[in-house]
Amino acid sequence: MKHLLIAILFLLSWSAFGQVGENYVLSGTYKIGVQPFLFAYDLNTQVYDNANEDKELKFRITDTAQQISVYSNSKIVIAQDGIYQVDCSFNLRCENGGDNASVDFWLKKNRQNITGTNHTVNAGIESGYTVYRTVSFTDFIKVQPNDTITVSMNATNATIGISLEYLDTQASPNRPSTPSSTICIHKISDR
Repeated sequence: MKHLLIAILFLLSWSAFGQVGENYVLSGTYKIGVQPFLFAYDLNTQVYDNANEDKELKFRITDTAQQISVYSNSKIVIAQDGIYQVDCSFNLRCENGGDNASVDFWLKKNRQNITGTNHTVNAGIESGYTVYRTVSFTDFIKVQPNDTITVSMNATNATIGISLEYLDTQASPNRPSTPSSTICIHKISDR
C-alpha cells in the first residue's frame, strides 16, 4: 500500500510539472521540443580583398530552418526572443605567405558588434605555401523578435591571399565538398 501511494504521488507531481502535446513538453517557463533553429552554409569561395575592412560573410544555402531565416545571403533574422547558441565554422585559406595577418570573426546584432564574440586567428605562413585552417567558434546571444544577426570578418593584411575557400568533392577516398562557411543557430532558453 505504501508503494502504491508513492507511485500515485509521483504521477500526480509529474502531471503538475509537465504536459505533453503538439511536440512540446512544458515545464515551468521552458519549452522542450521543437524550438527555432537554422543550419546554413555557402558553396562559394569568399575572397577577402581589403585589409582592415568589415566584411559580412555569406550563407547562401539554407539546409534546414524553423523560425530563423537568411536574407540577402548574410542577414539572419530570428523570429522569437530568447537565448541562442550560434556555432560557426569557416574553411580559411591563406596563400602568398611571408607576412603575418590576424583574422578576426565576430557577430553583430542589428548592425552593432556583440561584445565578447570576437575570435582571432593568426593567418601568417611561410613563403611559398598555401595553408587551410578550420576556424570554428560558439557564442551565446540574447535576441528579441526580428533581431538581425550577421557574421563579420576582418584581416590586418589582405596581401597574403585570404579567402574562405569552397572545396568540391574529393576522390581517393571519396569525400563530400567542404563549404566555405557554415552556421548553426538554435534556441536554448526563453530567458
